[in-house]
Amino acid sequence: MVWSEEQVREFAERSEVEVVAPGDDGTERAPVTVWAVVAGGVPYLRSFRGAQGRWYRRMRRNPDGAVRVGGARLPVHCEPVADEEVRRAVDDAYRSKYGGSPYVDNMLSADSARTTLRLEPR
Repeated sequence: MVWSEEQVREFAERSEVEVVAPGDDGTERAPVTVWAVVAGGVPYLRSFRGAQGRWYRRMRRNPDGAVRVGGARLPVHCEPVADEEVRRAVDDAYRSKYGGSPYVDNMLSADSARTTLRLEPR
Protein backbone atom coordinates (compact mmCIF):
# COMPACT_ATOMS: atom_id res chain seq x y z
CA MET A 1 0.00 0.00 0.00
CA VAL A 2 1.24 3.53 -0.77
CA TRP A 3 0.15 7.03 0.15
CA SER A 4 -1.99 8.88 -2.36
CA GLU A 5 -0.77 12.23 -3.67
CA GLU A 6 -3.62 13.91 -1.79
CA GLN A 7 -2.63 12.24 1.50
CA VAL A 8 1.01 13.26 1.08
CA ARG A 9 -0.09 16.81 0.29
CA GLU A 10 -2.20 16.86 3.49
CA PHE A 11 0.84 15.83 5.56
CA ALA A 12 2.94 18.48 3.84
CA GLU A 13 0.41 21.30 4.23
CA ARG A 14 -0.93 20.69 7.74
CA SER A 15 1.04 22.38 10.49
CA GLU A 16 0.00 19.68 12.95
CA VAL A 17 -1.38 16.16 12.92
CA GLU A 18 -2.65 13.93 15.72
CA VAL A 19 -1.02 10.62 16.56
CA VAL A 20 -3.26 7.93 17.99
CA ALA A 21 -0.85 5.50 19.62
CA PRO A 22 -1.98 2.19 21.09
CA GLY A 23 -1.35 1.40 24.74
CA ASP A 24 0.27 -1.81 25.94
CA ASP A 25 -3.15 -3.46 26.06
CA GLY A 26 -3.79 -2.52 22.42
CA THR A 27 -6.46 0.08 23.16
CA GLU A 28 -6.05 3.51 21.65
CA ARG A 29 -4.90 6.35 23.86
CA ALA A 30 -5.91 9.99 23.54
CA PRO A 31 -4.53 11.63 20.41
CA VAL A 32 -1.34 13.67 20.73
CA THR A 33 -0.74 16.70 18.51
CA VAL A 34 2.63 16.60 16.74
CA TRP A 35 4.44 18.12 13.80
CA ALA A 36 4.73 16.07 10.62
CA VAL A 37 6.90 16.58 7.55
CA VAL A 38 7.28 15.03 4.14
CA ALA A 39 10.71 14.14 2.72
CA GLY A 40 11.09 12.33 -0.57
CA GLY A 41 7.32 11.91 -0.83
CA VAL A 42 7.11 10.08 2.51
CA PRO A 43 5.57 11.41 5.77
CA TYR A 44 7.70 11.42 8.92
CA LEU A 45 7.20 12.19 12.61
CA ARG A 46 9.58 12.93 15.46
CA SER A 47 9.12 13.21 19.18
CA PHE A 48 9.73 16.67 20.63
CA ARG A 49 10.68 14.98 23.91
CA GLY A 50 13.03 12.53 22.24
CA ALA A 51 12.83 8.91 23.37
CA GLN A 52 11.02 10.04 26.53
CA GLY A 53 7.92 11.08 24.58
CA ARG A 54 5.01 8.97 25.74
CA TRP A 55 3.38 8.59 22.31
CA TYR A 56 6.76 7.69 20.81
CA ARG A 57 7.40 4.96 23.39
CA ARG A 58 3.94 3.52 22.71
CA MET A 59 4.49 3.51 18.94
CA ARG A 60 7.83 1.75 19.37
CA ARG A 61 6.21 -1.00 21.46
CA ASN A 62 3.25 -1.33 19.05
CA PRO A 63 4.03 0.41 15.75
CA ASP A 64 0.53 0.05 14.31
CA GLY A 65 -1.55 3.09 15.17
CA ALA A 66 -3.28 5.93 13.39
CA VAL A 67 -2.75 9.55 12.44
CA ARG A 68 -5.48 12.15 12.06
CA VAL A 69 -4.72 14.50 9.18
CA GLY A 70 -7.14 17.10 7.86
CA GLY A 71 -10.20 15.35 9.22
CA ALA A 72 -9.16 11.90 7.99
CA ARG A 73 -8.09 9.08 10.29
CA LEU A 74 -5.33 7.11 8.58
CA PRO A 75 -4.11 3.74 9.90
CA VAL A 76 -0.31 3.71 9.93
CA HIS A 77 2.68 1.55 10.66
CA CYS A 78 5.60 3.52 12.15
CA GLU A 79 9.04 2.39 11.06
CA PRO A 80 12.13 3.74 12.90
CA VAL A 81 14.68 5.49 10.67
CA ALA A 82 18.37 4.88 11.35
CA ASP A 83 19.70 6.03 7.97
CA GLU A 84 21.58 9.31 8.50
CA GLU A 85 20.94 10.53 4.96
CA VAL A 86 17.19 10.15 5.45
CA ARG A 87 17.40 11.85 8.85
CA ARG A 88 19.20 14.80 7.24
CA ALA A 89 16.45 15.06 4.63
CA VAL A 90 13.89 15.03 7.45
CA ASP A 91 15.94 17.72 9.26
CA ASP A 92 15.74 19.84 6.11
CA ALA A 93 11.99 19.29 5.89
CA TYR A 94 11.50 20.37 9.54
CA ARG A 95 13.73 23.40 8.98
CA SER A 96 11.81 24.40 5.86
CA LYS A 97 8.33 23.86 7.27
CA TYR A 98 8.79 25.07 10.86
CA GLY A 99 11.89 27.29 10.62
CA GLY A 100 10.06 30.32 12.01
CA SER A 101 9.19 28.52 15.25
CA PRO A 102 11.35 28.76 18.38
CA TYR A 103 10.75 25.00 18.85
CA VAL A 104 12.32 23.82 15.61
CA ASP A 105 15.83 23.60 17.09
CA ASN A 106 14.59 20.95 19.50
CA MET A 107 13.16 18.93 16.59
CA LEU A 108 16.60 19.06 14.97
CA SER A 109 18.45 17.90 18.10
CA ALA A 110 20.19 14.53 18.15
CA ASP A 111 17.67 13.25 20.73
CA SER A 112 14.69 14.07 18.52
CA ALA A 113 16.42 12.95 15.31
CA ARG A 114 16.88 9.48 16.85
CA THR A 115 13.08 9.25 17.15
CA THR A 116 12.41 9.75 13.43
CA LEU A 117 9.58 7.48 12.31
CA ARG A 118 8.58 6.81 8.71
CA LEU A 119 4.81 6.54 8.34
CA GLU A 120 3.62 3.69 6.16
CA PRO A 121 -0.06 3.28 5.28
CA ARG A 122 -1.72 0.06 6.36
